[in-house]
Amino acid sequence: MFKRRFISGIIISAIALSTIFALPVWGQLPFLPKINLETFKLKSNTTEVLISGCVRLDGLCVFEILDQKENLAQRIKFTEQRLKDISHTYFKSKSENLSVVHEEKGNQQSIYVAVDSRRIPVLTMNNQDAARRGVYLEHEAERVAAQIERGLRQAKQQRSAPFLIRQGKMAGSVFLLMVLASLVNSNWSRRSQRQKAQIAKHVAETISSQLDHKKKVNLQEVKYRLLQFLQFSIWAGGIIVILGLFPQTRTAQLWIITLIRIPLRIILVS
Repeated sequence: MFKRRFISGIIISAIALSTIFALPVWGQLPFLPKINLETFKLKSNTTEVLISGCVRLDGLCVFEILDQKENLAQRIKFTEQRLKDISHTYFKSKSENLSVVHEEKGNQQSIYVAVDSRRIPVLTMNNQDAARRGVYLEHEAERVAAQIERGLRQAKQQRSAPFLIRQGKMAGSVFLLMVLASLVNSNWSRRSQRQKAQIAKHVAETISSQLDHKKKVNLQEVKYRLLQFLQFSIWAGGIIVILGLFPQTRTAQLWIITLIRIPLRIILVS
């Protein structure tokens, strides 16, 4: 009976970790950012000098821009700051008046966001921004402007009371599942420790029985350590999911996942 429960626990843990780190699933969940193994790492192409990166709002990728490696990080940071600046005005505004336009300036396209009477430039695009998609700069600027408007409207909608209440209910459900799973796992851990203690009390008489006795003790120790890892996975996974439910905490979720993946990459490479 214990073995079946233990195996079930390991399967649950594997499913939970796969849900956290498997890439396709994240893209299908509305409250989780699209994250892959290249998050916070510039994506490069060996055949091109230019590389791309995400401009984010509330931890979600609004659009991608293309630039040289030494310029991209600073450009993303500057664009995100402009986007964050105008978003504060938009979130506070009671009206839904939002306009994202692009204007031609020589060989460049400037994208502006206007909220009520305020209008600020968010991004200046040139021909290299359209190079990867093989389209005219004007068409690329139009596409990016539409993505910026969609991202801002979505961010404001996710700060509305109905959305936050719904997400709060989901967070409560996730937390309840975490507590129930943790209690079940704690019960399994206590049973594993009791079985280990019972085996340790037994005095083996022959060499073969001593080896068998040691093997059983080691097996119980492995089970206990795995159950401890399962306990950590339950709480870590639950907290990560809850952080992703709200726009105010989604960036923290992104950083936590990134920090978790750094040692995992090292382990996999080594």
